[in-house]
Amino acid sequence: VTDLMLLIGRLVICIGIGILYNYVFTGGVPQLNSELPQLSYKIVPIVVIGSYFITGAFFGVYAMAVDTMFLSF
Repeated sequence: VTDLMLLIGRLVICIGIGILYNYVFTGGVPQLNSELPQLSYKIVPIVVIGSYFITGAFFGVYAMAVDTMFLSF
């Protein structure tokens, strides 16, 4: 059950980061349009895949803590 919840958490974070990245860099926030560069290509898949690996590293710590608690119990 814990592994499923951690996987769902990773996916929610990655999809959320992808949507937020796409929203900000396509001009969704008018206050930031003058400060952000215009991208000539979409790198959203790279950002989503990168965030998946980064969350994997952080969620690995949580998985180890949960396993330790179950072993101690």
